Amino acid sequence: LKNPFSDFGGIIKGDRFVGRKSELNQIQKRLLGESFGNLAIIGLPRIGKSSLAWNSIIENKETLIQQKIQ
Repeated sequence: LKNPFSDFGGIIKGDRFVGRKSELNQIQKRLLGESFGNLAIIGLPRIGKSSLAWNSIIENKETLIQQKIQ
């Protein structure tokens, strides 16, 4: 069994990134939807801001390229 804290400090991706479905949807709507606009992800240090941004945008890179969103 892998220690879930062994890679502390890195961006969490894949099956280790759980929850935050509503936040992911809000980010995608705001940046890619009809109500396009700026977005700031703010919070305390080490709370997962970078992981949230990565999983909402970069993780879907291939889909976005197919939709010609770059």
